[in-house]
Amino acid sequence: MKILFLALVMLFASCAQQQVNQRRAELEATLNPLMGQNEESVILQLGRPDNVETIGSIKVFRYRRSFGARSTASASAYNNQYSASAYGSGQSWESYDEYNVYFQNGTAVKWDGYVQR
Repeated sequence: MKILFLALVMLFASCAQQQVNQRRAELEATLNPLMGQNEESVILQLGRPDNVETIGSIKVFRYRRSFGARSTASASAYNNQYSASAYGSGQSWESYDEYNVYFQNGTAVKWDGYVQR
């Protein structure tokens, strides 16, 4: 039983990591071609940024895209001739992408991001 449980946990973790890797590749395919473009071109491609910051001569467009909350729950009961017990657990988290595009002199020069699944 413990081996089955561990196998399921490993399967779930690898699926989540696979989703993160896939989304990261999608972000790279979208954002890498924008490097060297001006601010207006980036806005036309990605939409209005959620936040804009200026740090010295660098302008940062911050984007955050939420895909809603995810959750999981489990429960189990044990019963034997001496006692009965129950166990339950739950977890929830938000699935989102955060990425920043950095501009120097009006031209996109770098991006970074974080993917949560």
